[in-house]
Amino acid sequence: MMIMMKSVALVLVSFLSLSFSTPPPPPPDVLKWTELEVGMMYSYDMVSFTSQISSNTQYFCLGVGGSGGSLPPPSLFNPTLIDTDNWLNAAAAIGAKYAVLVAQHCSGFSMWPTDIKNETGFEYTYSVKNSPLSKRGFDIVKAFIDSCKSHNILPGIYYSLNQNYYLNAGRGIVKNSELVPGQAKVSQDLYGQIVLAQMKELWSNYGELAEIWFDGGCSVPGISDNISSLLESLQPHAVYFQGCAKSNNLRWLHA
Repeated sequence: MMIMMKSVALVLVSFLSLSFSTPPPPPPDVLKWTELEVGMMYSYDMVSFTSQISSNTQYFCLGVGGSGGSLPPPSLFNPTLIDTDNWLNAAAAIGAKYAVLVAQHCSGFSMWPTDIKNETGFEYTYSVKNSPLSKRGFDIVKAFIDSCKSHNILPGIYYSLNQNYYLNAGRGIVKNSELVPGQAKVSQDLYGQIVLAQMKELWSNYGELAEIWFDGGCSVPGISDNISSLLESLQPHAVYFQGCAKSNNLRWLHA
Protein backbone atom coordinates (compact mmCIF):
# COMPACT_ATOMS: atom_id res chain seq x y z
CA MET A 1 0.00 0.00 0.00
CA MET A 2 2.81 2.39 0.86
CA ILE A 3 4.50 1.82 -2.50
CA MET A 4 1.25 2.56 -4.33
CA MET A 5 0.75 5.84 -2.42
CA LYS A 6 4.26 6.98 -3.36
CA SER A 7 3.52 6.28 -7.02
CA VAL A 8 0.34 8.28 -6.92
CA ALA A 9 2.16 11.17 -5.26
CA LEU A 10 4.86 11.17 -7.90
CA VAL A 11 2.27 11.22 -10.69
CA LEU A 12 0.41 14.10 -9.01
CA VAL A 13 3.57 16.16 -8.58
CA SER A 14 4.49 15.59 -12.22
CA PHE A 15 0.96 16.59 -13.32
CA LEU A 16 1.06 19.77 -11.25
CA SER A 17 4.45 20.76 -12.60
CA LEU A 18 3.15 20.40 -16.16
CA SER A 19 -0.16 22.14 -15.51
CA PHE A 20 1.39 25.24 -14.00
CA SER A 21 4.32 25.71 -16.36
CA THR A 22 4.59 29.26 -17.71
CA PRO A 23 3.48 29.50 -21.36
CA PRO A 24 5.69 31.43 -23.77
CA PRO A 25 4.66 35.05 -24.35
CA PRO A 26 2.76 35.82 -27.56
CA PRO A 27 4.70 37.40 -30.44
CA PRO A 28 4.77 41.24 -30.24
CA ASP A 29 2.46 41.62 -33.26
CA VAL A 30 -0.14 39.27 -31.76
CA LEU A 31 0.05 41.09 -28.43
CA LYS A 32 -0.48 44.40 -30.22
CA TRP A 33 -3.48 42.91 -32.03
CA THR A 34 -5.13 41.83 -28.75
CA GLU A 35 -4.96 45.44 -27.58
CA LEU A 36 -7.12 46.53 -30.52
CA GLU A 37 -10.02 44.64 -28.87
CA VAL A 38 -12.82 45.49 -31.34
CA GLY A 39 -12.83 44.73 -35.07
CA MET A 40 -15.35 44.34 -37.88
CA MET A 41 -15.59 42.09 -40.92
CA TYR A 42 -17.34 42.95 -44.20
CA SER A 43 -18.55 40.20 -46.53
CA TYR A 44 -19.82 41.35 -49.92
CA ASP A 45 -19.87 38.65 -52.57
CA MET A 46 -21.78 37.23 -55.53
CA VAL A 47 -24.28 35.77 -53.05
CA SER A 48 -25.48 39.33 -52.43
CA PHE A 49 -26.91 39.46 -55.95
CA THR A 50 -28.58 36.12 -56.52
CA SER A 51 -30.91 33.70 -54.78
CA GLN A 52 -29.62 30.91 -57.02
CA ILE A 53 -27.15 29.77 -54.41
CA SER A 54 -28.36 31.39 -51.21
CA SER A 55 -30.60 28.41 -50.39
CA ASN A 56 -27.65 26.03 -50.59
CA THR A 57 -24.62 27.96 -49.42
CA GLN A 58 -22.79 24.86 -48.22
CA TYR A 59 -23.00 23.30 -51.69
CA PHE A 60 -21.68 26.52 -53.16
CA CYS A 61 -18.92 26.93 -50.60
CA LEU A 62 -17.55 23.43 -50.97
CA GLY A 63 -16.86 24.17 -54.62
CA VAL A 64 -18.29 20.91 -55.91
CA GLY A 65 -19.87 21.13 -59.36
CA GLY A 66 -22.49 18.99 -60.97
CA SER A 67 -26.07 18.35 -59.81
CA GLY A 68 -27.47 20.71 -62.44
CA GLY A 69 -26.02 23.88 -60.93
CA SER A 70 -24.29 26.77 -62.66
CA LEU A 71 -21.93 29.60 -61.86
CA PRO A 72 -23.61 33.02 -61.59
CA PRO A 73 -22.08 35.20 -64.36
CA PRO A 74 -19.85 38.14 -63.38
CA SER A 75 -22.31 40.48 -65.15
CA LEU A 76 -24.71 39.81 -62.27
CA PHE A 77 -22.44 41.66 -59.86
CA ASN A 78 -23.75 45.17 -60.56
CA PRO A 79 -24.13 47.36 -57.44
CA THR A 80 -25.51 50.82 -58.15
CA LEU A 81 -23.85 52.33 -55.10
CA ILE A 82 -20.83 51.28 -53.09
CA ASP A 83 -19.93 53.61 -50.24
CA THR A 84 -17.03 52.13 -48.30
CA ASP A 85 -16.75 55.32 -46.24
CA ASN A 86 -20.23 54.54 -44.94
CA TRP A 87 -19.08 51.01 -44.09
CA LEU A 88 -16.20 52.36 -42.05
CA ASN A 89 -18.37 55.01 -40.41
CA ALA A 90 -20.25 52.11 -38.82
CA ALA A 91 -16.98 50.56 -37.65
CA ALA A 92 -15.79 53.82 -36.14
CA ALA A 93 -19.15 54.33 -34.42
CA ILE A 94 -18.73 51.15 -32.35
CA GLY A 95 -15.09 51.85 -31.58
CA ALA A 96 -13.57 49.29 -33.94
CA LYS A 97 -9.81 49.62 -34.31
CA TYR A 98 -9.46 47.27 -37.29
CA ALA A 99 -11.66 45.98 -40.12
CA VAL A 100 -11.38 42.98 -42.44
CA LEU A 101 -12.79 42.84 -45.98
CA VAL A 102 -13.67 39.55 -47.65
CA ALA A 103 -11.75 40.13 -50.87
CA GLN A 104 -12.63 36.70 -52.22
CA HIS A 105 -15.03 34.21 -50.68
CA CYS A 106 -16.10 30.71 -51.68
CA SER A 107 -17.61 31.79 -54.99
CA GLY A 108 -14.16 32.70 -56.30
CA PHE A 109 -15.40 36.15 -57.35
CA SER A 110 -12.57 38.64 -56.76
CA MET A 111 -13.43 42.06 -55.34
CA TRP A 112 -10.36 43.54 -57.00
CA PRO A 113 -9.41 43.56 -60.73
CA THR A 114 -7.12 40.56 -60.49
CA ASP A 115 -4.67 40.16 -63.37
CA ILE A 116 -2.45 37.11 -63.02
CA LYS A 117 -2.15 35.97 -66.63
CA ASN A 118 1.50 36.96 -67.03
CA GLU A 119 2.42 35.10 -63.88
CA THR A 120 0.34 31.95 -64.33
CA GLY A 121 -0.72 31.84 -67.98
CA PHE A 122 -4.35 31.73 -66.78
CA GLU A 123 -6.80 34.56 -67.41
CA TYR A 124 -8.97 34.88 -64.31
CA THR A 125 -12.32 36.10 -65.62
CA TYR A 126 -14.39 36.13 -62.44
CA SER A 127 -13.80 39.49 -60.77
CA VAL A 128 -14.97 43.11 -60.66
CA LYS A 129 -12.90 43.61 -63.82
CA ASN A 130 -15.36 41.35 -65.67
CA SER A 131 -18.46 42.94 -64.13
CA PRO A 132 -20.28 46.20 -64.99
CA LEU A 133 -18.06 47.86 -62.38
CA SER A 134 -15.19 47.72 -64.88
CA LYS A 135 -16.69 50.67 -66.75
CA ARG A 136 -16.23 52.73 -63.58
CA GLY A 137 -12.74 51.35 -62.94
CA PHE A 138 -13.83 50.32 -59.47
CA ASP A 139 -11.59 48.31 -57.17
CA ILE A 140 -13.54 47.45 -54.01
CA VAL A 141 -10.42 46.35 -52.11
CA LYS A 142 -8.67 49.65 -52.83
CA ALA A 143 -11.76 51.67 -51.88
CA PHE A 144 -12.04 49.73 -48.62
CA ILE A 145 -8.36 50.20 -47.74
CA ASP A 146 -8.56 53.93 -48.51
CA SER A 147 -11.64 54.27 -46.29
CA CYS A 148 -9.87 52.44 -43.47
CA LYS A 149 -6.99 54.88 -43.66
CA SER A 150 -9.28 57.92 -43.69
CA HIS A 151 -11.03 56.62 -40.55
CA ASN A 152 -7.78 55.66 -38.80
CA ILE A 153 -8.85 52.01 -38.75
CA LEU A 154 -6.32 49.27 -39.46
CA PRO A 155 -7.21 47.23 -42.59
CA GLY A 156 -7.31 43.47 -43.04
CA ILE A 157 -8.12 41.09 -45.90
CA TYR A 158 -9.88 37.72 -46.05
CA TYR A 159 -9.02 35.39 -48.94
CA SER A 160 -10.58 31.93 -49.34
CA LEU A 161 -7.77 29.83 -50.75
CA ASN A 162 -9.37 26.48 -49.95
CA GLN A 163 -12.76 27.07 -51.58
CA ASN A 164 -13.28 28.44 -55.10
CA TYR A 165 -16.49 27.58 -56.93
CA TYR A 166 -15.34 29.30 -60.14
CA LEU A 167 -12.37 26.93 -60.29
CA ASN A 168 -14.40 24.02 -58.87
CA ALA A 169 -12.12 23.58 -55.87
CA GLY A 170 -13.27 22.43 -52.45
CA ARG A 171 -11.11 21.97 -49.34
CA GLY A 172 -8.09 22.84 -51.46
CA ILE A 173 -8.67 20.08 -54.01
CA VAL A 174 -9.70 20.72 -57.63
CA LYS A 175 -12.65 18.55 -58.71
CA ASN A 176 -12.77 18.54 -62.50
CA SER A 177 -14.99 15.49 -62.87
CA GLU A 178 -18.24 17.48 -62.75
CA LEU A 179 -17.94 21.02 -64.11
CA VAL A 180 -21.05 23.19 -64.32
CA PRO A 181 -21.63 26.01 -66.86
CA GLY A 182 -19.30 28.91 -66.14
CA GLN A 183 -16.68 27.01 -64.19
CA ALA A 184 -13.10 26.95 -65.47
CA LYS A 185 -11.08 23.77 -65.74
CA VAL A 186 -7.64 23.95 -64.11
CA SER A 187 -5.14 21.41 -62.88
CA GLN A 188 -4.24 21.08 -59.22
CA ASP A 189 -0.81 22.54 -59.89
CA LEU A 190 -2.27 25.53 -61.74
CA TYR A 191 -4.75 26.10 -58.93
CA GLY A 192 -1.86 26.43 -56.49
CA GLN A 193 -0.17 28.93 -58.82
CA ILE A 194 -3.37 30.98 -59.06
CA VAL A 195 -3.78 31.07 -55.29
CA LEU A 196 -0.20 32.24 -54.77
CA ALA A 197 -0.44 34.87 -57.52
CA GLN A 198 -3.69 36.32 -56.15
CA MET A 199 -2.41 36.43 -52.59
CA LYS A 200 0.71 38.17 -53.83
CA GLU A 201 -1.50 40.81 -55.49
CA LEU A 202 -3.47 41.39 -52.30
CA TRP A 203 -0.46 41.48 -50.01
CA SER A 204 1.74 43.69 -52.16
CA ASN A 205 -0.62 46.17 -53.87
CA TYR A 206 -2.59 47.59 -50.95
CA GLY A 207 -0.07 48.48 -48.28
CA GLU A 208 0.47 47.10 -44.80
CA LEU A 209 -2.31 44.92 -43.40
CA ALA A 210 -3.14 44.36 -39.75
CA GLU A 211 -4.85 40.99 -40.17
CA ILE A 212 -5.04 38.34 -42.89
CA TRP A 213 -7.83 35.75 -42.79
CA PHE A 214 -7.60 32.30 -44.36
CA ASP A 215 -10.56 30.61 -42.59
CA GLY A 216 -10.14 26.86 -42.73
CA GLY A 217 -6.35 26.89 -42.76
CA CYS A 218 -4.02 26.33 -45.70
CA SER A 219 -5.06 23.00 -47.15
CA VAL A 220 -4.03 23.45 -50.80
CA PRO A 221 -1.47 20.68 -51.39
CA GLY A 222 2.14 21.69 -51.87
CA ILE A 223 2.00 25.45 -51.32
CA SER A 224 2.04 25.95 -47.53
CA ASP A 225 5.76 26.79 -47.48
CA ASN A 226 5.29 29.23 -50.36
CA ILE A 227 2.44 30.96 -48.51
CA SER A 228 4.56 31.21 -45.37
CA SER A 229 7.44 32.76 -47.33
CA LEU A 230 5.09 35.25 -49.01
CA LEU A 231 3.57 36.29 -45.70
CA GLU A 232 6.88 36.76 -43.99
CA SER A 233 8.30 38.80 -46.87
CA LEU A 234 5.25 40.90 -47.82
CA GLN A 235 3.24 41.19 -44.58
CA PRO A 236 5.60 40.36 -41.70
CA HIS A 237 3.66 42.34 -39.07
CA ALA A 238 0.14 41.16 -39.85
CA VAL A 239 -1.53 38.53 -37.70
CA TYR A 240 -2.74 35.48 -39.62
CA PHE A 241 -6.02 33.78 -38.81
CA GLN A 242 -5.47 30.04 -39.39
CA GLY A 243 -2.44 30.85 -41.49
CA CYS A 244 0.59 28.84 -42.62
CA ALA A 245 3.33 31.11 -41.32
CA LYS A 246 5.62 30.12 -38.49
CA SER A 247 4.52 32.98 -36.23
CA ASN A 248 1.69 35.48 -35.67
CA ASN A 249 -1.00 32.82 -36.13
CA LEU A 250 -4.45 33.13 -34.53
CA ARG A 251 -7.14 30.53 -33.92
CA TRP A 252 -10.77 30.48 -32.80
CA LEU A 253 -11.35 31.05 -29.09
CA HIS A 254 -13.98 28.86 -27.41
CA ALA A 255 -15.61 29.70 -24.09
